[in-house]
Amino acid sequence: MSHIRMGVIALFALAPTLAVAGPVFDARLDGAISADDGPQLGTGLGARVGLPIDLGPIEVVPEAGTTFWMGDGLIVPDLGARARFGAAVQPGAYAHVLFPLPTPGGPTRGWDAGGSLDVTFLPVDLGVHAGAVTLSGPSMPSRTALVGGLRVGLTF
Repeated sequence: MSHIRMGVIALFALAPTLAVAGPVFDARLDGAISADDGPQLGTGLGARVGLPIDLGPIEVVPEAGTTFWMGDGLIVPDLGARARFGAAVQPGAYAHVLFPLPTPGGPTRGWDAGGSLDVTFLPVDLGVHAGAVTLSGPSMPSRTALVGGLRVGLTF
């Protein structure tokens, strides 16, 4: 057997087992605070759907969703992922690319990122998160807000 073939077999034998769980549906309540004088995001209501992938001690959840920000009346779809560590109590991190629906003179792109802490009672996850959201567009300067919130998730 060649060295390359043995190396490939060893790599697959040592790699973590990839396991995909059922889909996850999350509902969120967020609050955003911005230091600038521009429009405020205020309170956000959102939902995301994801598909958890178990990579041993890390669970990665690619996800897509939408948040409605009541302060600006802005609807913001997003696409990104979460990574969580542990079993019952799961600290983690998240990041998403944001695609605000066009509004006159409003944002057209953005991102969010932060940390989270979830407690899992299968099939229910309860969590808190905190981070930053940045929105910008061709006719508006970048603005960043600090975001914190609560999350309830259901695994199917």
